[in-house]
Amino acid sequence: MRNKRVAENIKRELAKIIQESSDPRFIHITITGAEVTRDLKYATIYFTTMNHPEAGIALRHALGYIRSQLAQKIKIKYLPQLRFREDKSYEYGQRIDELLDRIKGETDTGADQKE
Repeated sequence: MRNKRVAENIKRELAKIIQESSDPRFIHITITGAEVTRDLKYATIYFTTMNHPEAGIALRHALGYIRSQLAQKIKIKYLPQLRFREDKSYEYGQRIDELLDRIKGETDTGADQKE
């Protein structure tokens, strides 16, 4: 239960840090989730970049800065090591929408031909 609270705090504070950052590459980053191991040693942070891969690279390069900012905001004895993982669910959802639109278009075209 504690690891879920820590994960939520990390997610919330990390989103604030990114939003307040002056790095223009961070504009395209959205923090979508966080998971912390039971022993609180590792935190996996999920993010989307809205098709801007350079934003994810910038996020990984700023790991030291982000970790130091988090340590100031989250008051726990040991801050978990951060691991960033790109959340592909947004792109996956877009792909499904495209396929459904294509199927709908083919169905509409087929219905027009029968008339």
